[in-house]
Amino acid sequence: MKPGMLINVSYKKDQVVDPLRIGTNEFLRKLQRTRPKSYPVMIETVDSALGELKPSKNSALIYTFTGSLLGNSSSVPNNKLIHFWENISKVFGEDKTALKAVGSFLRWRIADRAMMSGETWLLYEEVDEERRDPDTGKKIKISKYWIDNDYFPDWLKAPSKSSIGNLASKWGASLR
Repeated sequence: MKPGMLINVSYKKDQVVDPLRIGTNEFLRKLQRTRPKSYPVMIETVDSALGELKPSKNSALIYTFTGSLLGNSSSVPNNKLIHFWENISKVFGEDKTALKAVGSFLRWRIADRAMMSGETWLLYEEVDEERRDPDTGKKIKISKYWIDNDYFPDWLKAPSKSSIGNLASKWGASLR
């Protein structure tokens, strides 16, 4: 059985997203330091929003459109969502820094869920050609998440017998 992980497939070489590394990024450290009592509740809120979510490639969870996950359309109790967003805005204000913090929080929880559940979540980052940042006018980068338990990154695939044979022949060994 392969381990569960979140894999960023945006680049030529797949990259595992390490939940321990994300969990210590500047946004999450600041939240944990300034809101120590609320932080565990915020984790629980995001985890419960992710719940039994099973996005596929055709129905990916797109971070910039997460109203159904952490907004008005969410199945999470309203008081938990209000608590979550109030803590985000108290620490980061109500600008794009807050949205980046929520994006980090979401990525961390997805990576952790993947690792703990044995699921393979994929992440694809791309530039949204239609939307622009209202402050800078720059194009917005969006993150899409979905589960594909049949996906194997190249570095995790077992070598074929022919490649093992080629390697063995280079060392003067033979396969029987």
